[in-house]
Amino acid sequence: MQEDLQKVLGLGLWTATGTCILSLLLVAGHMAITHRRGEGGEHVQGLKWVAAGCLLAGSASLIAKAVVF
Repeated sequence: MQEDLQKVLGLGLWTATGTCILSLLLVAGHMAITHRRGEGGEHVQGLKWVAAGCLLAGSASLIAKAVVF
């Protein structure tokens, strides 16, 4: 039972990590496109939200692992 729960938490952690990396790449691409167009400033807010989401997802999965085990 404990081994299965550890596998699920590990899978959740890797999924969150992959999603965060993909999100950061998408925001970086958007930043590059808007910079090339001469626009700017709005992408910083998106980067803040993605960074906050990554921090939340990473810490939640690690806290859950620490509490369960």
